[in-house]
Order: sequence, then C-alpha cells, then structure tokens
Amino acid sequence: MSGLVALNIVEECRMYNFPTRQKEIKHRESTKTDALHTEEEISAVANYFKSCIEECTTFKKETMARRNLAMFICGINIGLRGGDLCKLTWSTFFDDDWEWRLTKDFIPEKTRHVGGTGKRVELSWNEDLKFALEDWLQWLRISNDVSLNDYIFISPHGHISLDRFENIMNKATKSVGIKRRIGVHGLRKTMGNRYYKIAKNKSEALVELKDYFNHADLHTTMIYICLEKERMQKTKDRMSFLYDKDGNWNV
Repeated sequence: MSGLVALNIVEECRMYNFPTRQKEIKHRESTKTDALHTEEEISAVANYFKSCIEECTTFKKETMARRNLAMFICGINIGLRGGDLCKLTWSTFFDDDWEWRLTKDFIPEKTRHVGGTGKRVELSWNEDLKFALEDWLQWLRISNDVSLNDYIFISPHGHISLDRFENIMNKATKSVGIKRRIGVHGLRKTMGNRYYKIAKNKSEALVELKDYFNHADLHTTMIYICLEKERMQKTKDRMSFLYDKDGNWNV
C-alpha cells in the first residue's frame, strides 16, 4: 500500500470518526476536556473559589474551601495530571527546613516503570502558587502539625480523590457560566495554553511543552493545549457576515 493511499484511508476514517488504531481512540478521549483560555475565565473560577471561602459558616467547610482554591491555583500552575495533583506532598515544594525549593524533579505516575524508574519532568512554579500554598499551609497549622510527607490536598480519608475534585471543578465552571467541560485535566491544558501565550518565543515554548507533556510531536501539543481549537474558532468568527454584531440582517 502506498503512503498516499494509506494517508487517504486514515483521513477518511477520521472523517467518519472510525478510529484507525488504539492511539486514535486515546487521542479523541484526551480532546474531550478544554482549557480555560483567558485571564478572565481563570479569574472567574478563582473568584468563585474565593467566594466559597467567604460564605463558609464552619471551620471544617472553610478548610475544604481553602483547599479547593489552593488546588485550583496549583493545577493551573504546574500542569500535572489529576492523579498526580491529588497526591502531591509538601516535600514536593519544600526542603527539610521548610524553605521553598527552586524546582523539583518529578516522575508522573503514568510514566513510572517497575523498579521506580520513569520519565522525569522538572516542576517549576511562580509567586501565585507560593502565595496560595503558604496561605493554605498557615491555615492547616492552626489546628494540626504538618509534616513534609503529608498530602497537601487533604480529605478525611487521606488525599482528595480525583473524582471528588472533578465534581468540584465541574460545579465551579458551571457556576461562572463556562459551558465547556474543563474538569481537572483541563487545568493541565490551561497551564500549557497560558504558558504558550505569554512566552516571548512561541517556538521555544511549544518545544518545552512538548517535552513536559511527553508528546511525540509538536502538532499533538498544539491540539492538546487547545491552540488549534482557538484558531478554528477565530476563523469561524471571521466567516460570519449575514448578521451584524447586534443580530440585525446585514445583507
């Protein structure tokens, strides 16, 4: 079979949503969640979590509300998968003297191999994450001793479960009028989307994200962080001409 014929078959299968291989199925699954695309959307969700704190009437409820805000800020800052995010410990960010690390080598759960080896990523963070986690740590220390090996995002059963935080994120985005599915995985995409947009050198940023997300090629990364989706929507918006911006017939 020639390369051209094979390519045509693949494209035809994609047109009718017939997966050509297992990798194709997994790729479609990963595109179900979206990123928060703008500072306005990120701020809206952050302010929702902030308002939840202000509305709490008990110490226990305020503790959970503060956890959720810290976890959201952490999620959009370091871009880990949800399972890794839920299980983070304080030692990820602090050394033995409770001083901030500069960076941290981290082996994502998905890439861990038998024997403890796997592809490492270097976690880094900014002041937003530092302030959020310091506030959260200070709150926890009101009623508990905190050790470096403790989970950061606690629950009565240890660490918060992925399903639980998924529900929390879905409620938050719905409450601020975001109809797209963001969930926990969308926080990872949000980090990538924003990292690319604010980078001075877009080409370098895309390569850095490709390595961080362990993607096979740059095109996969562009899809993953929703750049292609944004580009298509902008083009679709420019195609509009039958109505003006107020909904009046324009032709």
